[in-house]
Amino acid sequence: VSSGDALGQVTGSVFEPPPAVIITRQTTTITATFPVLTGSPFSINTGAQTINPGAITNITVTGGTLTINPGSYGDLTVGPGTVVMTMPGTYQFTNVTFNNNSTFSPNSAAGVIRINVRQTLQFRGVCTAAGLSPQNLRWAVFGAGGATIGQATVANVFQGTVVAMNGALIIDNSNRTYRGAFFGLTVTVNSAPPTNVPILQHVGFTSWEAPT
Repeated sequence: VSSGDALGQVTGSVFEPPPAVIITRQTTTITATFPVLTGSPFSINTGAQTINPGAITNITVTGGTLTINPGSYGDLTVGPGTVVMTMPGTYQFTNVTFNNNSTFSPNSAAGVIRINVRQTLQFRGVCTAAGLSPQNLRWAVFGAGGATIGQATVANVFQGTVVAMNGALIIDNSNRTYRGAFFGLTVTVNSAPPTNVPILQHVGFTSWEAPT
């Protein structure tokens, strides 16, 4: 929507592909195996710590900075506090909740980060810009509860691809910019003009699974 045009009106040139160009649709399948977890819950409310998979189930961050290394965990609940992912790889959780006083800092500029969520994703946190490349970050949500992403407490751009293949993807009323790609069994973008109008900027994920 260009400045000065009516809401919903798109301006610019239209380019038609030549007749010889054929767009072939293919199917990409995202799979994940969520192991049975053993161990103890982990919580942090101050300072800085790093955790590895294997002995941790649910994670609660109510302050401080937690660095999580790739692997499988239980629920992840954040806010206030910061979660850092410095290493490329696959991270798996049962449910993920970033409250609107939380911060997410994935170093996806260093490589592809895939985050698999077994049930639901709720994200209203701040995405730090340093080291975050949206084309290298993907959330894959497998549960029927789907994913909801919304407004942070400060002006901030959500970055990354979200796929809710078995549930709804809901983008809340907000004036936030969402930079990535967004897929769901259904996709709903809520808005409340003139103040809460989400802006979606498409940035494709670079490392999809091989199409079939």
